[in-house]
Amino acid sequence: MRKFFFLAAATIFTSAALLTAHAQDLFSGELELGISRNTTTGTFFKRVEGSFASDFDGKFDFQIDLGMSKYEAVNSTSPFLALHLLWQPSEKVDLGLFISGEDRLGTSYTIEGLEMAYDTGPFRAEGYVAFQDPILAGPHGELAGLDLSYAFGSTDQWSLIGGGHYADLGATTVDTVYLGLARRFGDDFEVEARVAQTDGTDTVITVGARVALGRGARFNRRDWYAAFPSY
Repeated sequence: MRKFFFLAAATIFTSAALLTAHAQDLFSGELELGISRNTTTGTFFKRVEGSFASDFDGKFDFQIDLGMSKYEAVNSTSPFLALHLLWQPSEKVDLGLFISGEDRLGTSYTIEGLEMAYDTGPFRAEGYVAFQDPILAGPHGELAGLDLSYAFGSTDQWSLIGGGHYADLGATTVDTVYLGLARRFGDDFEVEARVAQTDGTDTVITVGARVALGRGARFNRRDWYAAFPSY
């Protein structure tokens, strides 16, 4: 975990340096802060995340994600780091391969998958399928998810968001669905609130703020706790 933390720190400083040293037409990024509350158990959950993406020619690019998650009063600090390889076959479609590594409750996992985004301007759909593998011990699994958003208002400053995620871990399954509302201020700052239902029992309320650098992130982050904040 210590090596992972230093790798994540080195990556974020390197990416920030690249963003500073080069024009925003070469690199873009996104920073996000979020806090969730599981109203069923009364537990709080915090996330700090960032993404940095290249904008070389618009066809073949990469994106780096990194962040940290933490449960209240639980020894569960969970860093993660991910790499996406992107291909844009058309102006409306992005395709990607991604691999991520994260520490979750003392166990390290890798997640590898395929992803696709379809963006028409006001409407955006993003989906993925992936496999989870433990480094030493822990459940193998299959994951899938879909995120939807629709922008509305005089300048598309409001967005209705919704989606769901599912994980089959062999001995058990995990599922969550969510619905929310986002409000954009200017071109680079957004706040959102969402309500999620996990496994049909736990209700999780999340509020967050996001700052875009350049065109922002091309794909959502794929860490476990972004998809399943009640676990």
